[in-house]
Amino acid sequence: MAEPKDAPSEGTRVLLCAADPGLRRSIEEHLRGSGIPVDAVADGKSALDRVRGEDHGVVLAALRLDGMTGLEFLDGAKSLRPGVLVATVVEKEEMETAVESIRRGAWDVLRAPVSRDSLLAVIRNAAEERRRRAAADRGRVPAEEALRRMLKSQYHAALAMLREAVERCPDALWDDPAHTNRTWQIAYHALFFARYYGGPDERFDDFWEGHRSDTRNPDGIPGPPEPSDPRPHLPDPYTKAEVLAFWERCNAGVDAAVDALDLEAPQCGFPWYPIPKLEHQLVNLRHIQHHAGQISERLRSGADIGIAWAGARRR
Repeated sequence: MAEPKDAPSEGTRVLLCAADPGLRRSIEEHLRGSGIPVDAVADGKSALDRVRGEDHGVVLAALRLDGMTGLEFLDGAKSLRPGVLVATVVEKEEMETAVESIRRGAWDVLRAPVSRDSLLAVIRNAAEERRRRAAADRGRVPAEEALRRMLKSQYHAALAMLREAVERCPDALWDDPAHTNRTWQIAYHALFFARYYGGPDERFDDFWEGHRSDTRNPDGIPGPPEPSDPRPHLPDPYTKAEVLAFWERCNAGVDAAVDALDLEAPQCGFPWYPIPKLEHQLVNLRHIQHHAGQISERLRSGADIGIAWAGARRR
């Protein structure tokens, strides 16, 4: 198979640690089919021996290993090689443990079954992170470049948490009339402003193709009544599939949007926020996280569903 255009750079090598032979075989096939060399082991001791003796580009570690838990392996790997990049591979029922792995220093989390695209994204991100660290060690990372990289990472992390909340929201809570603002409204509103405030100024016409423009409040949450405006306050409810399609558009546009910003501008371009452009980006991140938190709390209190924390997320 020819190496795909989006494959990581030559020389990237992956250490895969998983007790489940089916999971191990699936990930190996994805990697080898994309031209990426991989060393695969089932037991934790062998995995730690490889970490001790070799510097892999990234380590993919399931939470289930022969001879030790994935968390024990993570602790051991970080002790042997503090800068090692470990992405934990978790099953659906292991999400609570995934949060603990992040607290202990895991670099990223992958959900099983793992898709080829998700694997390639993690490996690309690992290669970029290693290049960044190498450049930082040489003292050649400009402050603005580092700042843009961090903004991108935090946008992707905040959006990842919002996506998980949308994906895991039960149908009964999606358009529950018991809530003044329905879950679909909060999710759409958060995405709308993520894109709007991520732009250069208040002028905006780059609507998502599924956006319903014949409403009075394009963000999905009603404002003060305006009797002179005959348009309805709200669109019909957006489905989860529609909101997730909008999410894909938002997430895909983050990096280009951040690169286009003038982070030194003294005004953000939105007159109701008389603050510098960089500070406004922090406002935008807080806004996304605020609404992701609203939905997360609704899921926890209404259906006992928890959402994993994403500390950083690089594409």
